[in-house]
Amino acid sequence: MAAAQSEEIEAFAAVAESGSFAVAARRLGRDASVLSRRITALEARLGVRLLARTTRRVTTTEAGAGYLPRVQAILAEWSAADAEVSKGAAAPRGVLRLALPAAFGRMWVAPVLAGFLAAHPEIQVEAQYSDRYVDIIAERVDAAVRIGALPPSDLVARRLARFSRLLCASPDYLAKRGMPAAPQDLAAHACLGFTPILFR
Repeated sequence: MAAAQSEEIEAFAAVAESGSFAVAARRLGRDASVLSRRITALEARLGVRLLARTTRRVTTTEAGAGYLPRVQAILAEWSAADAEVSKGAAAPRGVLRLALPAAFGRMWVAPVLAGFLAAHPEIQVEAQYSDRYVDIIAERVDAAVRIGALPPSDLVARRLARFSRLLCASPDYLAKRGMPAAPQDLAAHACLGFTPILFR
């Protein structure tokens, strides 16, 4: 429905229901002459008189009386649709799919999910705890936590925190094997590496 058509039927319904251009104008916050022009345009488009105008009152013609309930139903449905969409925007709902690094997700995200779900009862969370680098688009994931530098993309990203990777050894181990002086020295050491995680 074009904007002009919606304004025409809204003007017609307001005048037909109130029986007065002045009352309808106050209700819609428009000038009575504006409503008169809109209804005239509506009647011209339909090729039929909808209102009978007198100096004292405005009444519907036979055609207008038959047209009014259908117009009222359209306007009511329109209003209900607006209210439903607005309610949906105000109250988040649906399934939120998350991709989280296994250890980080279980340590930092999982503990706060219960509170999040209590605050947003119409949301369901599907959380994947995995160190696999998830393709957000292909796998239809809504949000993901990444550890490391992000490659260029069109995705929206926000830094949550800084992190550091540490190389640790016990004093006993260093006493036996010596302190590495450069990264390449690690090839000669007995290292426990967490290999599944992919830092990008």
